Amino acid sequence: MKNVYLVRHGKAESVTIETTDFKRSLIERGTVEARIVAARMHLLGLDPDLIVASPAQRALQTARIFAEETGYVKRNIVTRKTLYDQLPDAVFDILQTVDDEKSSVMIVGHNPTIEEVASLLVKGHGLTVPTSGVVAVRCKVDNWGGISPGSGKLLEMLAPGKLPGLKKSKLFKSSLKDSLERTVSELLMTVDEKAAKKTQKTVKAAVSEIAKRFIKQL
Repeated sequence: MKNVYLVRHGKAESVTIETTDFKRSLIERGTVEARIVAARMHLLGLDPDLIVASPAQRALQTARIFAEETGYVKRNIVTRKTLYDQLPDAVFDILQTVDDEKSSVMIVGHNPTIEEVASLLVKGHGLTVPTSGVVAVRCKVDNWGGISPGSGKLLEMLAPGKLPGLKKSKLFKSSLKDSLERTVSELLMTVDEKAAKKTQKTVKAAVSEIAKRFIKQL
């Protein structure tokens, strides 16, 4: 399975005589909305292994915000001019050449390209993506070279003012359990590795119950 996160840049300032389209920056609202959406992505466990962004100012700023909130190293953000040039095929070219060791890739770009690629990946869906919006797609392929139109299934959509709730989210439940299990297991391993391995099943059962009770209280 490979996950693709298609992100439209945040709300930006208008084009003026002094500011070209390429150099348009995020306005305060755009920065806030991008951060809110990115934080929810992280809670849902949708953290990218690679971020590729348009080099346009507003897209790069958005990519950096998503990197901060999802734990991605900002200096590892890759830029591709073809994303600014609005070439949908370029997105597929980028995805198809990703290292197969990576399981998730975030593309930060512009409309109409983001909407077009999302609609192509999830065949039969005409998807609308607002500024700071995200379309998370799960592709049933073993390698990135197999990514093609129609190979994806809609996993989640996030947008400012329309974020998926946590209480009923299967993604959040799974992410919470994984995070708790990892934290507890790492702690036990520092005390006694052998004992930690022997209690893995107990830890999983306990973590599952904790997550269930926590979500019930949300």
